[in-house]
Amino acid sequence: MLETDCLKDEIGKALDGFLPRFREIALAIHERPELGNQERFASGLLSEELRGQGFQVQYPYAGLETAFRAERGSGQPPKVAFLAEYDALPELGHACGHNLSGTASAAAAIGLSAVLDRLPGTAVVLGTPDEEGAGGKIDLIEAGAFEDIDWAMMVHASSRTILESRYRAARSCEFVFRGKASHAVTSPEEGINALDALIEFYNALKVYQRAVRKDVRIPMIITHGGVRANIIPDVARGEISARAADTEYLNEIFERVQQLARSSAAKVGATVEIHSIDRAYSAMKTDKRMLEFFRGNLERLGIPYESEPNEKCGSTDIGNVSEVVPAIHPALAITDNPKLAGHTIDFARASG
Repeated sequence: MLETDCLKDEIGKALDGFLPRFREIALAIHERPELGNQERFASGLLSEELRGQGFQVQYPYAGLETAFRAERGSGQPPKVAFLAEYDALPELGHACGHNLSGTASAAAAIGLSAVLDRLPGTAVVLGTPDEEGAGGKIDLIEAGAFEDIDWAMMVHASSRTILESRYRAARSCEFVFRGKASHAVTSPEEGINALDALIEFYNALKVYQRAVRKDVRIPMIITHGGVRANIIPDVARGEISARAADTEYLNEIFERVQQLARSSAAKVGATVEIHSIDRAYSAMKTDKRMLEFFRGNLERLGIPYESEPNEKCGSTDIGNVSEVVPAIHPALAITDNPKLAGHTIDFARASG
């Protein structure tokens, strides 16, 4: 047996011994769902467990109240970061399974620590808050948390075990059209209808979507169209959330979408303001070498998986991480129902 196989067997035995504790932690986080940047219980529980297992812990970390960094090993490269998410969704709780993925990252580092005395390098767990909201990993990137990291990884709870998921780049914006109010019956000619400009933009966007690549999504909603029917609206608001398979193409699309908004406003004599709503998420750049290691371990453990990349993905802030360090983000099945969708109450039940 190769030395690497012996080390993997030892890690597996260590993980088996900790399994009841890991299950307890995951269920405790599931029972106390917390929204982004409010995950005090989850981050505290995971960081204290890691401290108890001999990790050096910084908590809070990088100016974020519910982020942490835990390290064990030589303190020298290579440094492998296991990313732990633990935020929940409003009303649905852990319908994205972050109680499982966060616990899994801590468990992976604890298992690896069983053999770190015979390996060079350092195991790092980064507690990353608010994936569902503003993208806590982006805060950590900006704070320099990944500057000494050589590889980063995490798994995502899913209804299927999928080697590679091609998460899309994402940008969200609000468009505020401004016109001039007047009486809609007695003096409509004196007004400038901001809603007309917004609808012009909506229709132009629908036409434009026919000309872009099939991986692109540009959904839009109208959030404000006026206050009364007998008043020409002087303000109208809409929001879009644009997605594409790669960041560069999304940026090109966004430039064109902004041009459409400005020309739509000009057609009716209105103006438009464009405001970013959320941070831009980058498309996931999967590191192929790391992915092959992960594939080999799945096969070694006899875990069936889908080798074809999943193209039907949303967006996540680990895409931004993959821009600065090699990273992977496979999915692991937590249910026998391959059609069970995330962000549903049924998935929340499955994750508990």
